[in-house]
Amino acid sequence: LPDGADASRYAFYINGVRVATDIAPDGSYIDLDVYAYALCETVTYTVDGEECGSYHLRAYYEWSKAQDYEGLESLVARFAKYCESASAYRDYCLSEV
Repeated sequence: LPDGADASRYAFYINGVRVATDIAPDGSYIDLDVYAYALCETVTYTVDGEECGSYHLRAYYEWSKAQDYEGLESLVARFAKYCESASAYRDYCLSEV
């Protein structure tokens, strides 16, 4: 979060459904309490109920490629693959029910 931001003013959504969050003790970041498969979707967020933006793992991957952090691009690519695999596994399990 930006310095001085009030984490309690933020809400996050995946496919229009608000997701549970945990705010860091110092208020500097917010954890989304979701399963890995959900992170394949676009996450939107609001501040005080007003839409402020969206986020997708692919965008983070593209950003990671331009950074000068050794191994970051590879780490993000592997995490994205994990999320995609979790989504495929979930879809398979739901189709078998």
